[in-house]
Formats: sequence, C-alpha cells, structure tokens
Amino acid sequence: MGTQDQTQQAQQIDKRAVLAVILALKERESFVLKYGDIEDALEELVEDEDEYYKVRYGFYDLLYDQWIKGVRNLKYIYYIYEDENESSEDLIVVSPVELEMEQLNTLREVAELLVYGLCPVGDEKCGNDVEEVVTETINGLIRKWSLGCRTESTPARAAYVIAKAYNLDVREVEFVPANVGSGGSVTYSIENIVKVKQIFWYCNDCIVRAGNNFIEKCSTWEFEDNGEQDTTEVSGYD
Repeated sequence: MGTQDQTQQAQQIDKRAVLAVILALKERESFVLKYGDIEDALEELVEDEDEYYKVRYGFYDLLYDQWIKGVRNLKYIYYIYEDENESSEDLIVVSPVELEMEQLNTLREVAELLVYGLCPVGDEKCGNDVEEVVTETINGLIRKWSLGCRTESTPARAAYVIAKAYNLDVREVEFVPANVGSGGSVTYSIENIVKVKQIFWYCNDCIVRAGNNFIEKCSTWEFEDNGEQDTTEVSGYD
C-alpha cells in the first residue's frame, strides 16, 4: 500500500479517538495501552452518549480490521492482542515510528504470554507478573526500534507524532533556546488539552559537521503537567 493510500485511510479515524489515545499515553506513560484506557479517555472527551458510542465503535472497527484482515489503515497505532473475555483488556501499541509486519508479529508473540503465562502449571514459587513482564518487554522493543542517535524514544514523542499524523491542532506555545553548555526546549499544545515538551541540548554522541564546528542537537520528549485538564467535548470534527 502506498503512502498516499495510508494517509487517506488514516484520515478515516475520528480525531477525538486519536486525542483519547494521546490522553491514555499520558496517563500510563507507556507505549502499551489497554483498549479500556482509550475508552475511559474518550468518555471524558465526548459527553453525548450516542456520539461517544459512534466514535468508540468506529475506532474499534478500524483496529479490528487491522487485527483480523491485516489492513494497514492506521498509522503508528497497532492492535496486538485480543482478550477473549473483555475487549477493554485488548492491547494497543502506539509507536513513534511505523512498524514493519515482522515487528508487529514479534509484539503479538510477546503479548501471547498473557494467555500461556511465564510459569509452569503448579509452580507456586514462580511469582512473575505476566502482564508487567509483557508490558516492559514491548516497551523495550518499541524503544529499541524507534530510538535514534539524536532522539530518545518516549510515549510523549509518540503522542506528538500521531497528533501531527492525524492533523490534530498542534501549536508551539513556548520556545527556550539552547546554548552550548545548556539545553533548551519547545513546548507544544495538542488541541489545547495536552502539552508535550521536546527538550534538546548540544551533544557529541553523533557527530555532524556544521560549518567548521562539530555540533549535534540531541533531544528527548516528555509530557508537561498543565494543571487542570480542559476535557470539554472536542467539537468541529466530521
């Protein structure tokens, strides 16, 4: 599937669903979300019950088509595990980079440990928390695959990436310049509800020639606590 087709399909998603994903990323500080986390965030965003279910089921249909049919209809958002008893326990991964099918299959195999466990049946001494191990392992893999020499991979970075990819309102609200010896930052507001901050500094982990000087700007991302969140219904979307 070409990039243009992917972009057109990605635009089918209601932007309120994407914002709910971002709110869930902030709440969990993890690339791994449960579908219930997204449902809870969406419920805070959309007060009208009929509209809530319309957005919720529309988003779930896109995720399920990705899961069952292998349709690449979402960018950076991936369905990796279906709980047989409760859809709110399904696992969704949000990555700051697009993942290849081989990588997705690896994540899905890791998630299958939720079914098969880590301990032999009857071994009472084995105290591994399967859900915790699965989450930490998947987080580690996403971080490894999306880590750049100059950019640290975090859930806040994933939030910024999907906000831009799905055309949410992203605005720069603060800029602090960096000098040699001290770092700077750029703070972005997403739909006037969530703030993410890119923190950057000069480093020599990767050397890039800039004129006669060797300068490299490395960065990381974090969510910024902006006090009371305005979770009034986001309107104006089709």
